[in-house]
Amino acid sequence: MVAYNQSGDKLYEDAVRAVCSAQRGSVSLIQRKLRIGYQRANHLMAELQRHGIVGPKNGPHHRELRMPKSIMSQYAIPRTSQEQACGGDSKAATHTCVRTYRSRTWSLTAYLLVLLASFITWFLTSLYYESIGR
Repeated sequence: MVAYNQSGDKLYEDAVRAVCSAQRGSVSLIQRKLRIGYQRANHLMAELQRHGIVGPKNGPHHRELRMPKSIMSQYAIPRTSQEQACGGDSKAATHTCVRTYRSRTWSLTAYLLVLLASFITWFLTSLYYESIGR
């Protein structure tokens, strides 16, 4: 297999999958797809270049893919139906889709904001009624 991980980075295979699915390689692509910082994405891109998966940096353009098409197609295909539901993002499909997690987070945030607004309304109403003597 061409994608051999000697660096020990857990996201190496995900980076290979992201580059193959997009048919292009760049540090910003890896950052967006894997939701990681610049340094780690740059390190992963250097590893991909060292293993011959992508070519050297070509100015502002994306790096060319040097992986054979037969191997590239193995990585470009989503592995499970849950990955397909998550748009082919294997990192997001470990247990649940990131979109589902984010929607749950926003739902919880909205619930807490409504609860806070209700409490503030109740508190201000009680202060008003105390000030008028009821």
